Amino acid sequence: MKQYELKDEIKIKGFPVYTKSGKVSKKYLKAHRKANKVALDKYGVKTANAITKLIKKLPKEEWLGCHNRQGKIFISKKVPKKFRPAVRLHEETEHTYIIK
Repeated sequence: MKQYELKDEIKIKGFPVYTKSGKVSKKYLKAHRKANKVALDKYGVKTANAITKLIKKLPKEEWLGCHNRQGKIFISKKVPKKFRPAVRLHEETEHTYIIK
């Protein structure tokens, strides 16, 4: 399991979401769906629903977690401690599928 770094806020930008033309990358969408499934299978529906509620409370231009090209994971301090492992797993899985 990879370690993660806490950030005050995580703004939506750049890798791996958008293509050069500014559209959402199909590779990212596929990786995101797979990461959602892995996190749901491991942590269950209750945790997934709680994380979805957290996402809806955030401003549109902000995320709960992200990762960079090197695989370093960042998680927002707005994520309660009990949900950070689920967000970390999601980001780690997403990175694995994007880099493939």
